[in-house]
Amino acid sequence: MRSTRSPARTFRILRRSSSDPYPERCGLDGVFDAVVLGPSFGFEKPDPLAFETIARELDVDLSAMLHVGDDWDDIAGANASGVVSVFINRDGADPRFRRHANYEIRSLLDLESLVEQISRPT
Repeated sequence: MRSTRSPARTFRILRRSSSDPYPERCGLDGVFDAVVLGPSFGFEKPDPLAFETIARELDVDLSAMLHVGDDWDDIAGANASGVVSVFINRDGADPRFRRHANYEIRSLLDLESLVEQISRPT
């Protein structure tokens, strides 16, 4: 899947990591619109430079981005950059940083409905 399309929007997919694995090493070569690996670009999570690099790679505004993460540095980095933060809480944990996420999901399967929900005009 390269992009997720709804009638009015196109969503681009990016892999951001501060570590390996590279997508091609785990059978995901060609799945992502862009790949930003921190060590290759000279930053580590939660450096806002990561999100600025992603925005530049995808040619989108930071405010149009949504970041899904499972740790405090994912949420902190997204929030510091003005990116919508989504905590993926697979095991129902209650870490302190949980309250700082803009949204919470239990599975990546929940992501499509969340994107539809927050994309609706208010």
